[in-house]
Amino acid sequence: MVKWVPGWGAVWAAELVLAGVVNLGGEEYGVFAAEEKLLSFDRQSIDSLRIDDGTDSVVLIKRDGTWRLPGSGDFPASQQSVERLLDKLAALQKGWPVARTRGAARRFNVDREQFERKLALSSGADEKATLFVGSSPDFRKVYVRPGDEDEIFAVDFKPWEAEADADSWIDKDVLIFDASDVERVEVPG
Repeated sequence: MVKWVPGWGAVWAAELVLAGVVNLGGEEYGVFAAEEKLLSFDRQSIDSLRIDDGTDSVVLIKRDGTWRLPGSGDFPASQQSVERLLDKLAALQKGWPVARTRGAARRFNVDREQFERKLALSSGADEKATLFVGSSPDFRKVYVRPGDEDEIFAVDFKPWEAEADADSWIDKDVLIFDASDVERVEVPG
């Protein structure tokens, strides 16, 4: 036998009114959209980029508007590749932090001593931004940690876009000539 309790009827009616008010409030609850930049640096002032993978490293220097590889006889670097990397780094957005502890930084390979890649962007002798790139949680995603923060993020970045060997950065178009411009080829021996 069901017994009607007048007090419970009032509570039930209040719940219905409250649910209606909340649902008709007009708030849009959408998916989180990252709006804050992961790294804050002036893109145009960067004139040095160091990429380290723990065993190898490469330094790219911008001199007279041209990116060069000082460790490889000042050979010209691929301007498009360097500019594309800097554009990519400048466009990275912060999402929800995945973790923020030192143990998590070691697990995700974004620790100061243990990382997949360390990218240091400088202007003159002043280091403007550092990014530790770690392991991959998903397809086309990697864990990253800005050097001045503890928070770790998962972002859309491909580690092969930041190789730590000079051969990946050389400008292969430097030695391309038009056949009509070649008058003679000399080979030693």
